[in-house]
Amino acid sequence: MLFSSFEFIFIFLPIIIILFLFFNKKNRNIFSFVIIIFSLYFYSFSNSSWLLILVFSIIFNFLVGKSLIKNSSKLILFLGIFSNLLVLIYFKYTNFFLENLNNFFSIKLNYLDIILPIGISFFTFQQIAFLIDANKKKIKNPSFINYSLFVSFFPQLIAGPIILYGDIIKQLEKKISFRFFKKNFFIGLFIFNIGLFKKMCIADTLEIFSKPIFYQAETDQTLTFIECWSGLISYSFQIYFDFSGYSDMAIGLAKMFGITLPINFNSPYKSNSIIEFWKRWHITLSTFFKHYIYFPLGGNREGIFRQLLNILFVMTLAGFWHGASWNFIIWGGLHGIFIVTNHLWRILTKSWFESKKLNIIKVLLTFLCVTVAWAFFRAETVNGALNIISGCFPFFNSSIFLEYSEIDYYLPYIYQIKWFVLLFIVIWILPNTNQISIYLKSPSFKRGSLSIYKYNLNNSYIHLVIISFFLFIASFPGNQLNQPFIYFQF
Repeated sequence: MLFSSFEFIFIFLPIIIILFLFFNKKNRNIFSFVIIIFSLYFYSFSNSSWLLILVFSIIFNFLVGKSLIKNSSKLILFLGIFSNLLVLIYFKYTNFFLENLNNFFSIKLNYLDIILPIGISFFTFQQIAFLIDANKKKIKNPSFINYSLFVSFFPQLIAGPIILYGDIIKQLEKKISFRFFKKNFFIGLFIFNIGLFKKMCIADTLEIFSKPIFYQAETDQTLTFIECWSGLISYSFQIYFDFSGYSDMAIGLAKMFGITLPINFNSPYKSNSIIEFWKRWHITLSTFFKHYIYFPLGGNREGIFRQLLNILFVMTLAGFWHGASWNFIIWGGLHGIFIVTNHLWRILTKSWFESKKLNIIKVLLTFLCVTVAWAFFRAETVNGALNIISGCFPFFNSSIFLEYSEIDYYLPYIYQIKWFVLLFIVIWILPNTNQISIYLKSPSFKRGSLSIYKYNLNNSYIHLVIISFFLFIASFPGNQLNQPFIYFQF
């Protein structure tokens, strides 16, 4: 079920909100159970067989975690992590390994009919972190209800953010958790509608521009310089607003129920380096890899060479986590090379690098590197990605500029350039949702009173409702496209 679908917006969400209001200040444990049931239904909406996998995963990891809390054991921890990874590898990577065995050894092993359970990469990593923290005694006596809610809470179940049990339990154990506060509810509603607008009106519209170009690249059709850059930049903006929109919707939904999810997206295209980019893009995934893989490998404690090698390995692994394809491995490896180069450049030109001079050039260069790497992320094959990149960098092949001389050919791209300029202004100049939400929580967010149907509400919150309503209505034309979120496939 998509956050942007009619089923979610007009049926699922209103029902859970009504139940939330009904159980408000009555029995938090009952509503926790109710929201778990609704979350499990939300997860199984597309495929009921996935429910068994999720429920089994919750029960198994809860029992292993309880065992580790009582008695730390490297063996039990290893078996717990191995079991989680084995399930993930089976569903996500089996056919990838079979395909490469067939190609390498020239054999014909049959592929398995496997459907990847949605969100399995996210809840697997989330529970692996739980087991590691349990073994380190960072977790004390979790209840099954709280643990089930930690894993299955529907706003973050499918595509994150990846949350740590130690962080979320601090909220769940408070008496005010799952209590209705109009401040939280209206801010959450506002943030949700910002995300809905980003997804439906911007990201899904950009799919119209990027999809045909990548299809032509996959089928080895001739593409011009303009077409390649048009498709690539369109996708760069598409995935930005798609993931930004999802992150806003997830945080907004949780906020409506009084739960604060960690920030997962913080204007990454404002970054002036690849290092900074990964501190702003998919923040919780970066944090997971840093704390649970990079640091155990030695991090930066064993010299610069080992540090750079660890970075390259972790980023390649992060690429492979995104999908069972050489494209994702190459994409992760490219970012690893970018980060390694970034570190070496910092060492060689420290005084220049730390200077704020030429910051615009550094931002543009970072955007260029990230955008070029997206070719491997978006294309279905390595050949398709290389076709796009070779078209973007034709090495003085002037024929690509002369192939089309009719002005009518360029008109659609002139129209796209106008949109690109507008989107650059949005991502580089306007405040992001995190900054807006901070302002909404601050004292400078003026308050008054307005009586509507005997309910006293703040003027400011009425303004949020009105803006949310217009964002919601504006999103409807895009709702006809109803594209899944890009990160749902992982």
